[in-house]
Amino acid sequence: ALRLLRGLSLACTASTVALGYALGRRLLPGRHARVALGTALVAFNPQFLFIGASISNDPLVTLCSTLMLYLSVRAAEGEGDPIGMPLAMGAVAGAAALTKLNGLSSVLFVVAAYGWRFYARADEGLWRGLVRPILLAGVAALAVGGWWYIRNAWFYREPMGLWSYSRIFAIHSETLSL
Repeated sequence: ALRLLRGLSLACTASTVALGYALGRRLLPGRHARVALGTALVAFNPQFLFIGASISNDPLVTLCSTLMLYLSVRAAEGEGDPIGMPLAMGAVAGAAALTKLNGLSSVLFVVAAYGWRFYARADEGLWRGLVRPILLAGVAALAVGGWWYIRNAWFYREPMGLWSYSRIFAIHSETLSL
């Protein structure tokens, strides 16, 4: 089981590097040396390699965040199906939020991408260009990851479960003495 989990972490890490390369090619077309350098800086970062080779949820949330960034760039440029792209972005945001609490911030990529797209192409109208894609992504995010926060609210009386976590692991609000 440990080998399988470590293999999953390594696959997520390798996929993150590949997505970073694809993102670089999209953002810097024709600048192959800069894209290769940026990819190498990510791929050979010692901390990235250490975390990627361990059994942790960090490689998966990093992969989800990188995929969300890639999809956001595509959506902001007007690519993708008008229904499929927001649903995919919402599903990835939900997966990131399910993987780790800081994955909740990936929802902001949806708002930023479609806000940018609406600003650049206001001819689509407010509903088609901004509101509908954000709502579709929100529905997908809730379907994939929202059940976990609803469960936490039901069992722990708070959606994040932080109070119970701090009580279990005895995290105190007092500062440590010198």
